[in-house]
Parts: sequence; structure tokens; C-alpha cells
Amino acid sequence: MQERYITIGIIALALAVSGYLLWNNTKNSGPQEYRSADAGLSFTYPGNYILTEHQEGGTQREWHVIILTDQNDLLPPENSEGPPSIVIIVFDNLEGQTLEQWIRGSSFSNFKLSDEQLASTTVDQEPAFAYRYSGLYENDAVAAIVHNKIYFFAAGWMTEQDHIRQDFQNILSGVEFTL
Repeated sequence: MQERYITIGIIALALAVSGYLLWNNTKNSGPQEYRSADAGLSFTYPGNYILTEHQEGGTQREWHVIILTDQNDLLPPENSEGPPSIVIIVFDNLEGQTLEQWIRGSSFSNFKLSDEQLASTTVDQEPAFAYRYSGLYENDAVAAIVHNKIYFFAAGWMTEQDHIRQDFQNILSGVEFTL
């Protein structure tokens, strides 16, 4: 008899956990807002993305990294290091470089993996450059300098029709620099 109550208890617990996860996933399925004083920007992103952020670098230079990954793409494709993601990196422009100098000279920009074509664009009405480069995935990239910070935005994708490309454009169109 006691085993029966334990089994019923386990089933009830499993149902409760499943219900919570379903409710939590549904609750977070709408657009989410990211806002950071440290990064100096805000934007809205689809609720199906998981956002992680961290600082990288050392004592001489640190940079802020924001990664958005679709929760439906958490498993990396075969022969890959990770799932396609949207990455935003914020660097201090300690050397006072122009945007084009940084793009052409920094290994972070991955510009050397591109066809070396820059297109003028804007992000939150600030001048920016867009380009495409190849690496583990094909990538769309946009960079801007605002208040002596370099903002690098990139989205990796496998096919031209991947939804991440449109999600990336939607995020870019909603970016607000808050410095």
C-alpha cells in the first residue's frame, strides 16, 4: 500500500513539474526585453531565445558578451561546435579607432573571413557598417561605434532562409544605445 502512495506521489510531482515548465515556457514565449547599463544598450528579442551574458578578457581589457540562442536549436548541428546564435560584443574603444579601422584590423570582427565588402547602414540612427563573413557558419555582421564603445553584432546561420537571420534584423532594428 505504501508503494502505491509513493508512486502516486511521484506521478503528482512529475505532473506539477511538467505543468510549471509548460506554464513558464508559455509565459516566456512573448518578446523579452534586454536592458543593460554596463553594455549601454537595450533591445527586444523573441521569447524563444535564451540570453546569456558574461565578461571576457583580462585586467588590461574586458569586453561584454551577450549570446542569444533559440531554445529549439540548443543541440548543435552535426560536425559543429555549437548552435547558430546571435552574438553582441561591446568593447571599449581604447585606441580611438575609426569604425572601419576596427573592422579591418581587429580579429574580433572576422572581417578577414569576408569578401571585404562593407555596406553603410545605421543602428539606432548611429552610423554603422554591415558585412558578411564565413566561418563555422555563414554570418551577418554589423558594427557601430557609439560614445567610444564598439558594438559588434553577428548572427550565424546555415541557410539563407534560416529564421535567425530575420530575428537578427528585428533585434537590430530595435536596438537603443543608452549611454
